[in-house]
Amino acid sequence: MLPFGLYDQWVPAFAALFAREGRDWPAFYAAVAALGQLPAEQRHAQLTTLQGDD
Repeated sequence: MLPFGLYDQWVPAFAALFAREGRDWPAFYAAVAALGQLPAEQRHAQLTTLQGDD
């Protein structure tokens, strides 16, 4: 069950990222790839910030 909880935790952040990228799939995938290259602490901070964006 843990993987589902981890997935669900960041759904709002990724939805916000998709919206921020103009709902453009290639731009979204590039942004996710860039996010994935960050150190864990920075990645977590950015995802947390995205969750706060409405």
